[in-house]
Amino acid sequence: MTQRVLRYLTGTIGLLFVLIGLSLLLAPGRQSLLFAILPSGPAGLSTVRADLAGLFLGMGAFCVAGAVMASDGVLMVPAAFLSIIAFGRLVNLIADGSSPDAARSLVIEVIAIGLLTLAIVSLRREQRAPTRALLIVPLVVLVALGGAYVFQRPLGLLLVLAHVPACAEPT
Repeated sequence: MTQRVLRYLTGTIGLLFVLIGLSLLLAPGRQSLLFAILPSGPAGLSTVRADLAGLFLGMGAFCVAGAVMASDGVLMVPAAFLSIIAFGRLVNLIADGSSPDAARSLVIEVIAIGLLTLAIVSLRREQRAPTRALLIVPLVVLVALGGAYVFQRPLGLLLVLAHVPACAEPT
């Protein structure tokens, strides 16, 4: 019973992602404002249509397919992407500070990750297979730490510039 509810919720999340993706594909100018993106010209609209719409359509397709096929492996794909997106939001919160829209998006993403993880664990438990879904979090952490190590100088400079007030020039 619980697994069925989780699959319905996962499918619903997928359908919402598909609707968002279609709206970005068909009306990129109007929908990009909801994402605080100001596309400039045809190249900017192309980016919204291709990259952002593609991300949402892909995550939605994998959510729906995973829910319909009861496949934990398929559900790991949108869970991994959402984890990476949430990590990017956390980096943004550290580097640029908080905003109500970013915080709301992060909460929605964390809830979706939680539901997807519960569905994956539930499906694994039914199949009596080891839970590899829990490898997503350590993998994301390792990628984040590796990225932080590789880009430590630019990230440090970004943090200093964002949080240390500019010194007044001597007169």
